[in-house]
Amino acid sequence: MLLIDFGNTRVKWARWREGQLLAPLAQAYDDPALAADLEALSVAEQPGLRVLRYASVTAPHHVQFVLRPLRAAGFECWRAGPPRSDGLLQLAYQPLDDLGVDRWLSLRALRARGAGSFVLACAGTALTIDVVDAEGRHLGGTIAPSVDRAREALLARAPHLAKSAAEVELLAQSTASAVHSGAVLGAVALIEKLHRHAEARCAQPLPLYLSGGGADLLRHWLQSTVQTVEHLVLEGLAGLRPGDSLAPAPIQ
Repeated sequence: MLLIDFGNTRVKWARWREGQLLAPLAQAYDDPALAADLEALSVAEQPGLRVLRYASVTAPHHVQFVLRPLRAAGFECWRAGPPRSDGLLQLAYQPLDDLGVDRWLSLRALRARGAGSFVLACAGTALTIDVVDAEGRHLGGTIAPSVDRAREALLARAPHLAKSAAEVELLAQSTASAVHSGAVLGAVALIEKLHRHAEARCAQPLPLYLSGGGADLLRHWLQSTVQTVEHLVLEGLAGLRPGDSLAPAPIQ
């Protein structure tokens, strides 16, 4: 089975074999190699095993660009969502489909790994932070700009602050470092604030998980003990059963 995660800026995919993700890859939508890689992918899977599951938070034209050659190669395409509650995870959002499908699948993946109560921070295009208690109840979460988006928003309003890349410093001694440090440390402070609040809410220590392309940058500055996890959306896709919000992909 082929699994595809259509993120805001990148598409990620992997094959699923005997309970394992095989050779996960990620590419930007504007990567000139993407079309050739899709062609290679379309002929790699054996006939009769061409089943594809995907989740998307991006524009439909990105999805159709990727799916078109795969569908032509005989892949049976299934879309995940909308999010729903079940025995594995009960969602706090009302309406349920207001929760991003990527967040839903990531939380389900951690629950399926055996995690009880936890905090998950995902540093992607946005920084999302979610809390789940020991009974599998999603208590809610927060969405904030990622480090890059926070810097871009500031520089869009104050372009004179734009400088070359700099290191993170608690007490910066240049404008470039001050701007970059403010974005990084602001994200770190939000994660730690939500982590402390979640532990008080649940009246127990909670593991903190960190995922996404910006995880390594934030992990260095977090004072809390943190576990880095990868490919949660793909794992969540693999864990869905036929009745778990899987529907045939629309043809456009």
